[in-house]
Amino acid sequence: MDRARARAKAYGLSGSASGTVNGQFTLTAPHAGRITEDDFVVGQRIEPGTPLFRLVDESTVWVDAKLPSGVVPRLNAGSPATIVADGQRVSGRVLRAAHRTSEATRSAVVRIEVPNAGDHLHGGDFVDVYLEADSGDGLKAQLAVPTSALVQLEGDTVVFRRNQDGALEPAPVRPGAVIGDQTVVTEGLMVGDTVVVDGAFVVKAQLLKSQLGEGHAH
Repeated sequence: MDRARARAKAYGLSGSASGTVNGQFTLTAPHAGRITEDDFVVGQRIEPGTPLFRLVDESTVWVDAKLPSGVVPRLNAGSPATIVADGQRVSGRVLRAAHRTSEATRSAVVRIEVPNAGDHLHGGDFVDVYLEADSGDGLKAQLAVPTSALVQLEGDTVVFRRNQDGALEPAPVRPGAVIGDQTVVTEGLMVGDTVVVDGAFVVKAQLLKSQLGEGHAH
């Protein structure tokens, strides 16, 4: 056995690695987990430092959420977060926010630590994230509508708003940040306005059809 341990050390293994004098050794994983990769074949010569297995401990995972840069400063480390994956809701907490904004997407990354006792989350998954943002001093409330209420019409982003006569009319708006299934509207609407939430595309199609009919009438 002493010879086996000495040979194990010669191969760079720990002195506690068990083995026999014929060069067969038992490798003990540094922690419990799931093997997700095994990049070798039996009989292959392995050079020092070559990874043999990827062992993943998924009892706790990190979720990276991409958010509009303006929202990130309102999130505090340790604040609660909710992750939704395949209909399952899992609670987590904010670890930290990135200090750099992507030039391409104008978004920043917030890292969330999530206990994964139910094994709902895995590397590469896409999930929905819900966060509690600090309202902050001096920040005013923002008006938002379901994103489904916004449509493109003649190059403008519009919602269909009910006017004083009860008819629906397109109202150009300026959209802001998208948060979940809601879009902030910075201009074009007021609190109390009634807008079409479901079926906005149907209303748009009917409007275009009626305009086309008027064109033929001339």
